Amino acid sequence: MSGAIGSRIEVGPCGCEESMQLRHRNNSLQEQLQYLTDVVGKDETEGDHVSLMEQNEDLRQKNYHLDADNKKLRQDVEILKGTHQLHTDMKNPLIYSSEPFGKDEPTEKKVGVIRNAFWAKHDMSDAEVQTEDFRHLQDGHAVCTTIKVKMIEALYQEVKNKQVAMEKDLWSAAQKIAMVVERLEIELAAKQVFEAHCQQLLDEQATMEKELGSTTQKTARVFERLEIELAAKQALQADYDRVKADQDRVKADQQKFLLRQERDQQEFEELLDLCRKAVEQNEKLRDEMKHQRLVTFGTNAVSDQTCSSLAHSLSEAIGKQNEH
Repeated sequence: MSGAIGSRIEVGPCGCEESMQLRHRNNSLQEQLQYLTDVVGKDETEGDHVSLMEQNEDLRQKNYHLDADNKKLRQDVEILKGTHQLHTDMKNPLIYSSEPFGKDEPTEKKVGVIRNAFWAKHDMSDAEVQTEDFRHLQDGHAVCTTIKVKMIEALYQEVKNKQVAMEKDLWSAAQKIAMVVERLEIELAAKQVFEAHCQQLLDEQATMEKELGSTTQKTARVFERLEIELAAKQALQADYDRVKADQDRVKADQQKFLLRQERDQQEFEELLDLCRKAVEQNEKLRDEMKHQRLVTFGTNAVSDQTCSSLAHSLSEAIGKQNEH
């Protein structure tokens, strides 16, 4: 009997039903453990989570740049509004100047006074104001036209729409991240359940290994007892074979004895026939001698002695035959 303790238990040549059931159950536990380990080891959402985080960071950067562009466009719109106000105020030059203009005052002087007053009112510097917008201001006509204002307003609206769309994208990304986090929490809970189940399987496997070890010891004891019984059976078989050989030899001797007895019986019968014939012949001779009256007393005595000896021999032979 041989056994191995490890990730897989192998039982030796024992074919009992209990050992087969334990080995089958251990293999089933090994397969379940491998399956749960493969399922728990996979992280299918890690790539999606990282991608969403990168998209969220890109959206934040774009939103930051859009806010900067929006701020700049607002400043441009304020400048344009101031330019239109300047164009309107040129019809009434005394608004920004305590010094009245006469009808004969040159246009350049009017522009310089009104421009300085506009800058002072809106707290602007030369770097913030495009002086080229005033370069061609002549005879009360502003360079910035209505078309340019509408284009800037359309651009501002487009930027605003992009900002709204970006905010929607950010909100959608936040929702996706929340969904991913929720899914990760669910998967984490499932992973914990799987780990608990794996631990249970490991405990069952340890119990199974103990049971297999106990079964191995029991099987070893059974094998040892069977080996002893087999040795005893082999010894009994040897004794039986020896006794059977003796019986066969005795039967052969008995057969030989029966054959010899039959032969002796035949010889005895032949001898008995000879004795009978001798007695009959003796009787005939006696009868003949009586008829002829040639028999003497001595001759009769010899004949009687011969007949008596033959009768005695015949009785002894019959007794021996009966004894056999």
